[in-house]
Amino acid sequence: MKNLKGRFSNEELEELKKIGVVFDSEHDYSEDELLTIHEKITDDFPYEYNSDHEGQPKRLGRIFESIIDKFSDDLNI
Repeated sequence: MKNLKGRFSNEELEELKKIGVVFDSEHDYSEDELLTIHEKITDDFPYEYNSDHEGQPKRLGRIFESIIDKFSDDLNI
């Protein structure tokens, strides 16, 4: 899959970079590569993030949830 980077917001890309995930827009990612990236993202997901008074995750939790949703919904991973 090409242009994987274009599926994510700048904010999401910045957080992914912090955990060592950097996408190359020109690279054609195989399904195995996508699965490896997904594992890295879910392994580093901030499970113990704080939530606001309404039970909604705060910024970092929302970002990671959005990233994981994109892998699930857009990439079928």
